[in-house]
Amino acid sequence: KDCGKRWAASCGILVCHSAHNEISENEISDLEYSGVSVGWVWGYAKSTTYGNVIRNNHIHHIGKGRLSDMGGIYLLGAQHGTVVSGNVVHDVISSNYGGMGIYTDEGSSYITVEKNLVYDCSSNSLHQHYGKDNLIKNNIFAFSDDGQMLITRQEEHNSLFLYNNILVGDNEAMYDNAVDKDWFIDNNNLYWDYENGEKVFSNSNISVKK
Repeated sequence: KDCGKRWAASCGILVCHSAHNEISENEISDLEYSGVSVGWVWGYAKSTTYGNVIRNNHIHHIGKGRLSDMGGIYLLGAQHGTVVSGNVVHDVISSNYGGMGIYTDEGSSYITVEKNLVYDCSSNSLHQHYGKDNLIKNNIFAFSDDGQMLITRQEEHNSLFLYNNILVGDNEAMYDNAVDKDWFIDNNNLYWDYENGEKVFSNSNISVKK
């Protein structure tokens, strides 16, 4: 709590080149950058960061409008076996852009994101810059200002599997951009918009609400 007073870009917990760590049962709050940051290889290069577990943390009231491009949980690079599970992430507030709940940044791949509750972020609940075959399942993403989900870059391979999630908005977009159904595999997700009082859409082949 109350980290980053001298260096605003400090993370609550940082794992750079390390495997098989567990980060669990922490409350991380009142800092001005990312809560948990794991990985330090950009793109699809070989990484020694893998098999880490980020579990049952409460990450909230970070960013506080001072910096940009951050995540409550920030991941970078290919990370076989890394699991992000059971976390509650909310009130991630950036200065200009990039206030993300869970942020799989450049090259983030082979990561499981499951059973998390993410809400009230200034950008997106889930943002994948680009990556491959991340499994996103059984999460609740809700009420983030720029939409519940964003995939920035379209590539030739599958970006992620989106299974059994609940995406909730109040006249916010479910997807922040016009996500093409070929970017990811969408199965058995529920999308609900309180402003319209109805399910907005249930599969990516139905028009995206903008």
